[in-house]
Amino acid sequence: MANIGTGKRNLRIDSLPHDRQIAEKDCRQCVKRRIKCDRTLPHCRKCELRDISCSGFDRLQLRWNQGIASRGRFRGKGVPLPKICGSTGPHLGGVSIELSASPSRDASVIKTHLATSLNDKLLHHFFSTVVPRLTWLDVGPSNPWRRLIQPLASQSHHLRLSISGLAAAHLAATVSGEGQSSFFLQVNNSIRDETLKTLSHGLRNETNTGRMASRQLQSSETEFLNMLASALVLCYSEMHIPSSNDWGLHLRACRAMVERCFLLSQQSHPHDALSKFLIKEVADLETFGNLARSRVSEKAIVGTNFNSLLHSNLWTFTALIDELTRVERLRSSSPKKYFGSTESELEKWHGKLGAAYESANEMITSLPECDSTQSMFRLVIDAHYYATLLYCYQCLTLPGTYEQQKREFCDTLWHSIQSVTDKSSAEFIHDVFFPLFIVGTQSLHDMERQAVVEAVFLQTMHATGFWCNQTALQMLRSFWTHSDRAIDETWIQFVRRNAAAIGPFVIF
Repeated sequence: MANIGTGKRNLRIDSLPHDRQIAEKDCRQCVKRRIKCDRTLPHCRKCELRDISCSGFDRLQLRWNQGIASRGRFRGKGVPLPKICGSTGPHLGGVSIELSASPSRDASVIKTHLATSLNDKLLHHFFSTVVPRLTWLDVGPSNPWRRLIQPLASQSHHLRLSISGLAAAHLAATVSGEGQSSFFLQVNNSIRDETLKTLSHGLRNETNTGRMASRQLQSSETEFLNMLASALVLCYSEMHIPSSNDWGLHLRACRAMVERCFLLSQQSHPHDALSKFLIKEVADLETFGNLARSRVSEKAIVGTNFNSLLHSNLWTFTALIDELTRVERLRSSSPKKYFGSTESELEKWHGKLGAAYESANEMITSLPECDSTQSMFRLVIDAHYYATLLYCYQCLTLPGTYEQQKREFCDTLWHSIQSVTDKSSAEFIHDVFFPLFIVGTQSLHDMERQAVVEAVFLQTMHATGFWCNQTALQMLRSFWTHSDRAIDETWIQFVRRNAAAIGPFVIF
């Protein structure tokens, strides 16, 4: 008897294993050949033994390029149109080319169309939903992300890519349903890889140009600003991915690009609105990323004018936080014993914070007078004022001193945060992370408040998608549990002592 594996004889179905997986109906090839199918999955054995490609068991069969008729003038045609002399189809050397359906070509067209449609939706999602989360107060068309970045994105391929990736990361972090979240995360990963590839290519081109003529200098600066914006968006994108620390990598790239821009322009201070905005964004991220670092670089991005950029902004709390962090790190690294700030020093800081509070309140005038948004944003300003004030005392006073003032600041701060979160204001919920973190650092002996802080942290991360704050929450949990209470250890000392275990984190 011929070998069943190589011969062309009919296969006895009862000779096949009984425990094999079988389909509910015959495969399409066996139906077409009018023979009984053995229905073996994934491909029937009868087709395999005859070297026939088994077309499967799906009910719906898509047919390409088989024609719409078996006889007559439409025989073999992909579309029901007769061939006409001088047709509108493409010509090559005067010869008319007849178009027919092609699986590879049509699949490519469909894929391109779907990708374009998805990209358009992601861009719309970014400028309508994500952009308000990137600013303290969304002021409509005058929001710098819309006023400056949106026109820039229309001219920059890698910036559009990075923006689409951030939109996908935000959707992955906020949509309900594991399937949808997984899909958008895959989209983000794919777009991120493509963006990094194009950015790497652009950076190589820019850094290998050597000396440039003056007419090329402006073009190079513009391209670097495009790449800086793309790297910044990549940084924000990674801040939406749980447990990702790659935001730090992109942030360091942003800093390097800023320094490169100023080397090219030979300026110590940016003059155009786009440069100022991008550098301020990088400065903001560095400020809140430095909270977890045991050492802060004394070198500013663009010399002494870097801090002035933060101070020139209406939201000057960030500049004061940066300044406080640098003062604390400098004093902690000094070999001289530190005895805490004097009353006069603290009074000066109260004055700085008061000025920052007045400056921030100027933003309220841009809101409609009859709108409840004014009262909500005033609560946000109050929260950041007391959070920065409490951080000031944490940085500049010794543990165990000024405890009454710290408790009062913390209670007032906590009341402002609860007023924002209890009203479920989606417009401002993203503005409470830093104040919430500071309350957590001051709640070492209050287990009830710890539980509420943790719950609000999780609620706010789910609402905003900024899962970078998860590491900060983990640090708080560790601080509440493992801090050295014998020496009344502050959270700053705890982070410094456990820097390797905690790792980098950013509050945003």
